[in-house]
Amino acid sequence: MLDSLQYLSRLLRQYPMLYSTLLIAPTVGVIQQLSIPYALKFILNAIETHSSIFNPMVIFIITWMLAKLLTRFQVWNSANDLSAISTQVREQVIQFFLNQPIQLQPIDTSTHAGKTANDLAQTIERIWGIFVWQCAPQLLSALFILIHIFYLNPLIAMNIMAYFCIQMMIIRLTFSKLQHGNLEHRKSYLSLLSNIHDLFQHPLNLHLFPAKDYLKIKIQKKQSQESFTRQTQIKTLNTLRFKVDCLSGCMLSLNFLILYRHPYLHLGDMSFIVLTSIHIIDLLWQCGHCLTELNQECSKLNYLSRYLKIHPPQKKIQVHISKGRIIMENIHFAYTRQKPIFNGLNLIIRENEITDIQSPSGHGKTTLLYLILGLLKPQKGRMMIDQYNINHLLPPQIRQLINVIPQVTQLFNKSILDNLSIAKPNASKKELLNALKLAYCEPFIERLKDGIYTNATLLSGGQKQQLGIARALLKPAPIWIIDEGLCAIDQNTHDQIMSTLIKRQPFKSLIMMRHRQRHIHFATREINLHRL
Repeated sequence: MLDSLQYLSRLLRQYPMLYSTLLIAPTVGVIQQLSIPYALKFILNAIETHSSIFNPMVIFIITWMLAKLLTRFQVWNSANDLSAISTQVREQVIQFFLNQPIQLQPIDTSTHAGKTANDLAQTIERIWGIFVWQCAPQLLSALFILIHIFYLNPLIAMNIMAYFCIQMMIIRLTFSKLQHGNLEHRKSYLSLLSNIHDLFQHPLNLHLFPAKDYLKIKIQKKQSQESFTRQTQIKTLNTLRFKVDCLSGCMLSLNFLILYRHPYLHLGDMSFIVLTSIHIIDLLWQCGHCLTELNQECSKLNYLSRYLKIHPPQKKIQVHISKGRIIMENIHFAYTRQKPIFNGLNLIIRENEITDIQSPSGHGKTTLLYLILGLLKPQKGRMMIDQYNINHLLPPQIRQLINVIPQVTQLFNKSILDNLSIAKPNASKKELLNALKLAYCEPFIERLKDGIYTNATLLSGGQKQQLGIARALLKPAPIWIIDEGLCAIDQNTHDQIMSTLIKRQPFKSLIMMRHRQRHIHFATREINLHRL
C-alpha cells in the first residue's frame, strides 16, 4: 500500500496545480455543506435581536456563489491534469507489457494489457475523486460542526462523539459479515453466468433432452443460490442501517433533552444544533461508506501497481552498428518445466551475408527469433550485436536495430496508408508510395476500389506480407529477419521482391527462417538449426 501511495505522490508532484485542488476542494465542500445551517443561524439570531437580516443574506449568497464557482473552476482545472496522469499511467502499463515475454501471446496480452491500463487509470481517478471531493469535505465538515457545537454546548458535542464511536463499532462488527456476503454473492453470480454461458455454448443438449427439465436442473438451482445470497446481503445491510437509525434517534432525543434542559442559547444557535445534529447522521454514514470505498480502491491500486514497477534507470548506450554481426556464445535456454531448447548453442550471423536458417517445427526457430529481439533472455551465455551485449541495451534500442517480417503480418483495423505510416510516422506520402512500389504492392492496390485507403484487414495473407515488406523498407534497421514472411506470396512476386531487396540491400545482414525450400537460391549461407 505504501508503494502505491508513494507512486501517487510522485505523480502529483509532476502536476502542481492538483495541489491547489487538494487544498481548495475540501474547503469549498465544507462551505457548501455548512452554508445553509450557518446562514439560518445568523438570520434567526438577527430576527431575535431585531437586527437587520440584510448582511447575513448577502454574505450567504456571495459565499455560496463563490463556492460554486470555485468548484467548477477546480473541476475544470484538475480535469486536464488528471487526463495527463491517466495517459501517463496507460503508457507505463503498455510499456511494461511490451518488455515482457508474455508478448508472445498477442491476443491474450492485448486484452489483458488494455484492461489493466484502463483499470489502473480509472482507479487513480476514483481515488482522487473520492478523497478530494467526498472524504475530505465530509470529515472536515463533521469536525467543524463538532468544534462549533462544543463551543455552544459541550454536552451535545460529547453526545455526538459517543454516537460516532458506537456507530463505528457497529459498522466494524458488521463489515466482515458484509465482505463475506459479497464474496458469496459474487461466487454464486459467476457460477450462474458460467452455467448460462455453458448452456448456449452447447445448444445441442437442449434438442437432445427435454429443454424444460434441462433448464430446471442446470439453471434453477444456481439462480436460487444467487437470489438467496443477494437477499442475505440486503437483509444484513438493512439490519445495519436499522441499528444506526435507532442509534441516531437516541442521539437526537438526548440532544433535544439537553436543549430543553438548557434553554439559554439563542434561537439561531439552537436551530444550528438541531440542523447539524440531523445533518451529521447522514454525513458520518456517507463518510464511512466513502472510506470503505477508498480502502477498496487503494487495495485495487496496490494490486495493479505491480504493472508500474519502475526499475533503476539503465544507462542508455549510444549504439552505432557498422557490421550487423550477431554472435551467440554458449546459449542455454529452456521454457519452464520443459526440455532445453538450446544447450550450449554457438552461432554467428556474419555481416553482408544472407543467412538461411532451416529447422523443423519445434526445434527452436521461433525461440531464436525472440532471443535476438530480447523478448526472451537466455539462462546462460552471451549474445552480441557487433560489439554490444544485448543485455546491456534497452528493449526499444534492440527493436530499433532489427526489422522483422513475420509469417502473419499483424495489421491494425485501419487503412493501408495508416498501417504503413506506423513504421515512419513523419514519412511523406511520396515515401509511403515508393515503399509500396518496391514491395510490388501497386498491382493489387490498383485493383482495390478505395486504393491505399482500403482497410488493411481486408487484404489476403500474401498481400498483408507484401505490406509488411513495405513497412520494413520504411524503417532503417541494420538487421533484417524474414520469418516465413513471404511464404503466402506467389513464386514470381516472391522472386521479384527478393531480387529488389538484394539489389538495394537496406540491411547489413539478412536472416531468413523457413520450413520450405524456397529462399535457398538467394542465400549465401545455410544453417540447419536442429543440427547445431
